[in-house]
Amino acid sequence: MQGTVATAVPLSNARDVRLIECFVLSWISGLLLCTLCHKGTASSAWLTAGIGFGVLLNVCLLCRYAKRRVIACILGGTAALCSWNCYTFLYAKPLLALDGQTASVAGVITDSTPYGGGTVRYTIKLSANGLPANAYWYAANAEAETVLQIGDTIGGNVTFLASNSEYNAQRNVLLILRNAAFEKTGSSHIYALKRAVRSYRDICTANITQHMPKQNAALLLAMLFGDDRALADDTAATLYRTGIGHVLAVSGLHLVFFCTALRFVLRRLRLGVRTVLCGNLIAMLLFIMIVDSAVSVMRAAIMLLLNLIAPIFGRKQDAGRSLCIAMLICTLPTPYVVGSASFWLSVSGVFGLTILAPYMHCRKPESKPAVAAAWYAISSKLSPMVWVWLAVLPAAVLLCGETSLLSVISNVILLPLCTMILGLGLMSVAFGGLGVIFLPLANVLCRIVLMLAQLLSKLPYASLAVVHKSTKILLLLAVFIFLLLRLMHHIDPKRIRMGIMMAAAVLLIQISVVRLIENRTLSIALLGECDKPAIVCIANDTVVLIDQGGDSNQVRLAAEYLEENGRYRITALILPDLHNIAAYESRLCSLTVDHVYLGCDTGLRTDATLCGCVPESYTAGMNLQTHDITLTLPANGFSLQWGDTAISVLSENSTPSQTAAMEIRLGDQIHVTDAAQNQTLYDENLRLRFTRSGDWKAEYTE
Repeated sequence: MQGTVATAVPLSNARDVRLIECFVLSWISGLLLCTLCHKGTASSAWLTAGIGFGVLLNVCLLCRYAKRRVIACILGGTAALCSWNCYTFLYAKPLLALDGQTASVAGVITDSTPYGGGTVRYTIKLSANGLPANAYWYAANAEAETVLQIGDTIGGNVTFLASNSEYNAQRNVLLILRNAAFEKTGSSHIYALKRAVRSYRDICTANITQHMPKQNAALLLAMLFGDDRALADDTAATLYRTGIGHVLAVSGLHLVFFCTALRFVLRRLRLGVRTVLCGNLIAMLLFIMIVDSAVSVMRAAIMLLLNLIAPIFGRKQDAGRSLCIAMLICTLPTPYVVGSASFWLSVSGVFGLTILAPYMHCRKPESKPAVAAAWYAISSKLSPMVWVWLAVLPAAVLLCGETSLLSVISNVILLPLCTMILGLGLMSVAFGGLGVIFLPLANVLCRIVLMLAQLLSKLPYASLAVVHKSTKILLLLAVFIFLLLRLMHHIDPKRIRMGIMMAAAVLLIQISVVRLIENRTLSIALLGECDKPAIVCIANDTVVLIDQGGDSNQVRLAAEYLEENGRYRITALILPDLHNIAAYESRLCSLTVDHVYLGCDTGLRTDATLCGCVPESYTAGMNLQTHDITLTLPANGFSLQWGDTAISVLSENSTPSQTAAMEIRLGDQIHVTDAAQNQTLYDENLRLRFTRSGDWKAEYTE
């Protein structure tokens, strides 16, 4: 949950606020329009048409009330289209066109991130094709004496590789350097302060790692610096799925906490407003240097700076105006950031905390009977978290595909503990070597947080996956209608509550219908090589993953397929041997596996565990009975019984099945033979869907 100290107090000139809102909403809508057009898919075309229609409808409705709003909307949308196209065709495409070219370049190292095995990722600011650019350079197996530092100027020959990562593009990094032969040519004094700050951060990291257990130290480092590389994947997944994962990313909450504490100290010293502003500005710069400058941190810094400057110019603090200006400034230099999940989660969190929650919170009762006073005290604590969760819900579902229904409870229980951990961590950083005295208490609190998060993650609906497109479209439509009505001032708190209840009822009905349809469907996905794929069978809540002995790439495909379909629990994992067990333990660490079956006697200890459970051996002809699927495991394949449907999955040269209504043979291609003996050939990464009526269809997975 990102925070800010702004309050939702309107300015005296309400027309200015509406103009800024109109301009920024049209600006963001225009950038989203360009983003969806850029993808070129059918779904993006529909969304593009919908957003375009929404912007046009917005302009038409506003035309009835104020011409200035219409002008603001037109200017915002036009400026967004111009900005996107200028950035894309005059900057991004010329840089991406350097793919595969070799050139001699000179640049300066602006950031460095060490990884395991001695690899270091450097961020280099250089000139390419006559344009200033940022590029990543991965220096493998770098020795201590050869590792370059932030601020070093370098030169040499490199081969450019275009970055296809949307995440890199959102950070304005479009190039990756390969075959680099760099030599240090000097040192830039501009980055001397950042280098010193990062060196101090390394010292603090070493102190924390030395005085705390591995996972507790990893949690504290993730909360302090956004460095979650040492945090186990299953631990991070547990925190995210319980709705408290936002503490792992350095967000506005961290910066607000830091600056609020500093402002309290400066005000206690009776310093002037301008001195407090300068102190906070220096603190913000140091904070941004010591952590990765994520978009959420930049957004929080801009809002805090605006709220500190407002009293100097005799203006009231206004969260809506600050948020609009922050969104504009964050997207102006890098329009691609509008597609970032971090950007939308940060913006929606601040919107819920500083605008929606104060607007929706009921007034304090004039009479104070015991029941009313108690209810007001409870609601005043829970209401902001509820409205923040509702504000973040659309971004979490549309961009991440999941949300936690226990988010409010998790934040009530865990956020105070995390705030204490963050405070202790900041004090340990502020006091340097003497800060180790705060680490024992931080260690205890980290252990409590991890334990409670593990318990909460096992509760029902701790994580809810939303993968069906119709649900996302309905949710997007509800958000659009809400924003449109709110902009037109045709909605009040009572109507908002009624609208949310109606939208929740519609979504519940739609999800129930989709669930009923899925319960009558069997999905068999054959991922990877045609002769030895990883096979994923899904029926209702039963998930069976069968490894055919292929390479570890198929393990990755299977894990990604399960996550994309919102499946985080595997009923049975069937392995012919231990060939890929290390890859499965690594990729499935964030998923729950109920049973593991091995096709050979591996000589493991009786208490040994694989993927979190004790493995069992199976033999040819053995039946595995699950709630929805019955598997028969022969030596050269398996047969599956789902209701009245019998399906055999066999190797290309095996004996035909006498009982199965359909056969799937694995070879150079996937041969599918139906009950009428019609055979069809398919390539790899195939998904077959079967219905209760006996119908089936095939489609390729992405």
